[in-house]
Amino acid sequence: MKILYLHQYFNTPSMWGSHRSYEMARRLVKYGHDVHIVTSYMNDHKSNEGKSKIDKPFNTIEDGINVHWIPVNYSNHMTFYKRIFAFIKFSIFSIPYMFKIKADMIYATSTPLTVSIPAIVCKFFTGIKFVFEVRDLWPELPIAIGALKNPFLKFFARRLEALSYKYSDGIVALSPGMKDGIIKCGQNPKKIAVIPNLCDFKRFSKDVPSIRTKFKYIKDDEPLLVFAGVFGEINNVDWIIELAQELEKLSSKSKILLIGDGKTKSEIIVKVNNLNLENRVYIEDPIAKDLMPLVLKNSTLSIITFSDLPAMRNNSANKFFDALASNTPVVINFGGWINTLVKENNCGVDCWQKSVKDAAIEINNKIQNKEWIEAAGRNAGQLGKKYFDRDLAAHNLNLILKAVLNNEKNLSKYAPEDYNLD
Repeated sequence: MKILYLHQYFNTPSMWGSHRSYEMARRLVKYGHDVHIVTSYMNDHKSNEGKSKIDKPFNTIEDGINVHWIPVNYSNHMTFYKRIFAFIKFSIFSIPYMFKIKADMIYATSTPLTVSIPAIVCKFFTGIKFVFEVRDLWPELPIAIGALKNPFLKFFARRLEALSYKYSDGIVALSPGMKDGIIKCGQNPKKIAVIPNLCDFKRFSKDVPSIRTKFKYIKDDEPLLVFAGVFGEINNVDWIIELAQELEKLSSKSKILLIGDGKTKSEIIVKVNNLNLENRVYIEDPIAKDLMPLVLKNSTLSIITFSDLPAMRNNSANKFFDALASNTPVVINFGGWINTLVKENNCGVDCWQKSVKDAAIEINNKIQNKEWIEAAGRNAGQLGKKYFDRDLAAHNLNLILKAVLNNEKNLSKYAPEDYNLD
């Protein structure tokens, strides 16, 4: 099968950010498919230091994947309307590829929601099969966080959401809650399969050296709490700074490492300095996915934070699944299905609906309990292997794409979603 995989923010392991599409695509190649990814090339990051600015489309082959790069800059630092412009620009520039590649199937993955536009256009004119992967419920999420306020844009986004579901031949949701949200939009549950973000056990199974080989200021005998992700408004990194203040009051031996980039990063740096937390909180630029095993396998706890909005409780955070793959217990400060998984499998510290002071006391007690750390780490790994192994997910996706090509109507059977959630 020739698959056109449409993802605006595709990353290879040498880049920071989500690598779901890379991991899925290279496994689809191993299944014998001809995979073409159409994506954007952002000149302002993606580990391209020292390289001249690229302003023309170009192609590469990444582990057997044919990648078509379209220069469209995007950054979390952009204003909301500049980001909307980047979304629309990419969707328009992608349309010619939809017709030129002549694929058997389009697999379009959000966000942004606008990634479905070229797929819908191509399907309208050619009848090609189209599977839509939903990583976040748009426009529900941007409306909930106050990012999308313009009535016209809200109307447009809701219409595009409805059209994306209507014209797709199958839908892949990244959590059970996302599937429920899609069903509420009038879609047949059998049309929707659930494949959450995933654990790459092969990447995290290798032995790693001391974290001091990368971050020399961290001592091997200090408990280390790590956040690796986006410094965005919904990521609630401020909660981590409040946690650091409370740990300071407790004279905890723990250190906190924040790795990433985003709109609120400069504010966080200022806050750390103003609160005299420089000896407890360390802030670093994003690192390549290849270096994440070094960080997480040397960590005591991995911090997963979001603003506790109902719309955020359906998320499928990469940070959580990387923690499971590395046998690292987690700290979680929001509700939802991931919170339930953490509690039911005893693989972390649930701080939801607790004061930051109480959370700090519990965390400080847990990180001094070696037996708890080891048990929670084992539980994390077992949870990941039971439900979220990346090879199994790619196998399920392969079955789903074949089923769509063969006009099968019940896709949900190819991706079991019973995670024993109460």
